[in-house]
Amino acid sequence: MEFKFSPATVRRGRRLAERQRAHLFELELTGRWRLYFKSEEDFHAKLEAAARSVAQWEALAAQTPSEMTPAEPD
Repeated sequence: MEFKFSPATVRRGRRLAERQRAHLFELELTGRWRLYFKSEEDFHAKLEAAARSVAQWEALAAQTPSEMTPAEPD
C-alpha cells in the first residue's frame, strides 16, 4: 500500500521531526535530558528514533512532487 501525502503535509511533518531532533540535541548539550529520561540508553534510543523520523520524512519529500511542478494529466 502506498500513501500519498500533499507537499504541504510532508513539509510540516519534516519540520516537526527536525524540531524534535533539535530539541533532543539541546537536551543532550545542556545535560537536561537527565530530568526527563530514566537512563542514558532511553535518551539515546529517543534520539535515534528522532533521527530515523527525519530520514523518513526526507525520503517522503524526495518522492513527493513539488507544489510548483505542474500536475500530470491522468
